[in-house]
Amino acid sequence: EALTLLPSGHPHHDTMLNNLAIALQTRCDKLHVSKDLNKAIAQYCNCLQLVQHDHPERHRVPCNLSLALCSHFMQTQVNGDVDEAIQLCQEALVSLPSLHPGRC
Repeated sequence: EALTLLPSGHPHHDTMLNNLAIALQTRCDKLHVSKDLNKAIAQYCNCLQLVQHDHPERHRVPCNLSLALCSHFMQTQVNGDVDEAIQLCQEALVSLPSLHPGRC
């Protein structure tokens, strides 16, 4: 419903996609509905395409997507999920300044 209020092109559309993905992933974790995880991964991918490369919180999206891919790997044992998750984490880390608090 929130996505209809913030159409594509809205400056906060990417944030809504990320929040939707988090909600879907949480529901999957609690209710074990694998289609929710697939939807979450799709929304994280959509969000990653929209969020600006210079956005100060951009690193959160690939990290969230990475966690979802790791969960997907645990369900499917598809090695490509883990490989992509590692790559996304590495990209997120490279994008952060050396003294950023998220680089702990």
